[in-house]
Amino acid sequence: MQLKPSALAGWALFLLLLFLSVFNAFAQLGTFVSTSAATYLVLGGADLLIFGVPTVFLKKYRPLVGLISLRGRPPRRGFAMNILFSSLALALLSFVLNCLCLLPQGKTPAGLAAYYPIRPEIPGGLMWVVIASLVVVPAVVQELFLRGAVFSLYEKRGTAAAVILSACAYAMLQRSPETILPALAAGLGYALLQYCTGSVWAPVFAHMVNNGYALFISWLSVQVPYNTAWEYFIAANVACMFLCAYVAIRTLRNLVREGQVPVTDPGPGALRVNLTGAAGTMGFLLFAALFVARIVITIVARLA
Repeated sequence: MQLKPSALAGWALFLLLLFLSVFNAFAQLGTFVSTSAATYLVLGGADLLIFGVPTVFLKKYRPLVGLISLRGRPPRRGFAMNILFSSLALALLSFVLNCLCLLPQGKTPAGLAAYYPIRPEIPGGLMWVVIASLVVVPAVVQELFLRGAVFSLYEKRGTAAAVILSACAYAMLQRSPETILPALAAGLGYALLQYCTGSVWAPVFAHMVNNGYALFISWLSVQVPYNTAWEYFIAANVACMFLCAYVAIRTLRNLVREGQVPVTDPGPGALRVNLTGAAGTMGFLLFAALFVARIVITIVARLA
């Protein structure tokens, strides 16, 4: 029996999250607590395998030949300024939302410490290994899977459904409850960047900027204990975020006027029907159930 594109996307997301959960379970046993080069290479390699293998499979799966586009072509002309300021705005937005989720709990901004089960201290000699493993590789493989393969499958339900579902999928892959909202906001921005520019490399760049800034915040939170200066720093991030967002929106508006942004596809029905049709598949329901189970286990473990 041949699966429909949205059903296949749901099963791909469920199996990916299952493998990701197994890897995180091993990581939480203390396997990756050192700051050696091998630790970071394993983390980068895990991302490469967990996201890369299903991307290649979906791209090469015979019934889907010609149906899935990873959108590996360069961005449309004139989008450089929009991509740059959108990327900066999304990175700053993720940090601000991360602070809003963490600070009420008495936690300091932790950056990638919320994503990776390792200490944020980084030896100077390993910086390039860390950047490759935690900044570049995750951005490339995750965007090729989510904004390439998965977006293409859900796009049969309409552009808006593909944007929303690919963003929700990115947020639901997070292990920590505090990172869900920042990831959802970033995922929506990445999906819109991909659609407007026609290239997966635009969200890849934005994702790398986000990861790089999170890595910087992770380092800064170790070097500078949380104090009043952090509040001014967060306020400066908010101001810069609005400035970058303003420039990004202005440049996008000009590109729309010039006809550079494609017209959205409404899909086979109303947005609600498209979303429920895609999210109501068995694969996506299992994916959602596993996501809820991971969050509940994380919260229970913290309370224990």
